[in-house]
Amino acid sequence: MACVWACATAAVQTGGPDGGIDATVDGMTSCPQFNLQTDPQHCGTCTTVCPSGEVCTQGACKATCDPPTVKCSGEAGICADITSDPNNCGACFNSCSSTIPDAGPDTGTGNPDSGVPPPDGGFDAGTGWSFPAGDCDASKCSLVCGGASALCSDNLCWDLQNAHDHCGSCTTPCQADVQWCTHGNCCSTGQEYCGSACTSVLTDVNNCGSCGNVCPTSAPVCINGGCSKQVAVNTVCGLTNTSGILCSGNCSSNHAQYADAYCKLAGYTQAVSYTVLTSGSVSCLYYNTQNTVPTMCSQILGPTSYGLASYCDAVQNLECE
Repeated sequence: MACVWACATAAVQTGGPDGGIDATVDGMTSCPQFNLQTDPQHCGTCTTVCPSGEVCTQGACKATCDPPTVKCSGEAGICADITSDPNNCGACFNSCSSTIPDAGPDTGTGNPDSGVPPPDGGFDAGTGWSFPAGDCDASKCSLVCGGASALCSDNLCWDLQNAHDHCGSCTTPCQADVQWCTHGNCCSTGQEYCGSACTSVLTDVNNCGSCGNVCPTSAPVCINGGCSKQVAVNTVCGLTNTSGILCSGNCSSNHAQYADAYCKLAGYTQAVSYTVLTSGSVSCLYYNTQNTVPTMCSQILGPTSYGLASYCDAVQNLECE
């Protein structure tokens, strides 16, 4: 009975008919580089060569092939199922690989076939695109894509979850420069498609940095996609100044002290950062205590027009913690 992967005993390494050396393991010659079931040069054993005109099928030399395969003759005869073999599809040696798109040269504006996506026509994340594989079904060649990619009219496989010009479907492009493809939907840059809508992952505390990332109570705000305990303040004691400018009132230049005071009156502990303004006429909230920082909401007024000077400044972009 012929062995499949290991052949007749040999005490030493022996040369095969192909001129190579077959390794010996525990006295058995092994040739896993050959398929002993189908290789007419190594049929059933490493050293069995089928006579001219015969094929190797199921490890035995035969004049004909076992159904449903047919005999394909070349340098070495093989048995092939022409209904499903992509290398012998519909007829012997008809390879489906010829149907795969050819990667032509880049034109300078981008050519996906050559691996250079056109401007805004590439992929925004994920795997982008890939060449399809040639497949044989019912004796006919076809193109197939693997994984979650889809075959589009350009005969390339596109990741519809992330491809800029094939977002959600082969025919749905996102707007150039202002949108990107996220989870199969076109969203503005800085947003991701979370659940059922485009969401700003730069500021949303329930989707901070990525969908589903909820900021903890110890860092309750989302700043530039990161959870932080810093909070931008432009409302103090129920009074809002959209410009975020907070003046010292009665001309004090102790901006560090009154920045902390504004944070405390807004319900926080202290100031973390701010910008100092020292000139110009601005619209701001201000306090009306003389030479002291405010401690009560009744001391906060505005917004109103206020003139600044080197000894009478203001803060803007106040962040508290």
